[in-house]
Amino acid sequence: MIPFVKTHALGNDFILVEQTPHIPADKAEFARRICQRNFGVGADGLILWTPENDAFRIRIFNRDGSEAECSGNGLRCAAAYLIESGRSPGEEIRLETISGAYMLRRAGQQYEADMGVPGLAPEDIPFLPPVAMKQVVNYPLPADGELVTITACSTGNPHCSLLRLKCRFGNAESA
Repeated sequence: MIPFVKTHALGNDFILVEQTPHIPADKAEFARRICQRNFGVGADGLILWTPENDAFRIRIFNRDGSEAECSGNGLRCAAAYLIESGRSPGEEIRLETISGAYMLRRAGQQYEADMGVPGLAPEDIPFLPPVAMKQVVNYPLPADGELVTITACSTGNPHCSLLRLKCRFGNAESA
């Protein structure tokens, strides 16, 4: 039996498990099995945590078994659990991921993470534009027969926000 805690933040849910010798060696397969909603606990991701000196090392796995560099909501869930359970004293905690170290702190009844300055350069994301550019901001991108405008950035893991220039409602179009 593997003890776990299930948490959620802003619509993302995570299973938190302490990294012990009882955890299967194939972390990707373990994540796929435990995150499966019909036959496992069910979650968007698995977070394995290990105390390390004055911090906690965490590994974040998506439900498909791929390892995520970071997750702001996942960090907040891990911080809340580790502080509320008494595993980390005080109001601040240092969490180390494969993309770097993050300081989180209690802010009232919530937890906030300083994710740093977002990387907007194509090589930070990564993003391969057809022409050289300094930032991927308001970039026009054809998608599924429509033109969308995207802004891409990295805050430890890649993100892409889009704005649809045309929306279809029934037979009518709206810009």
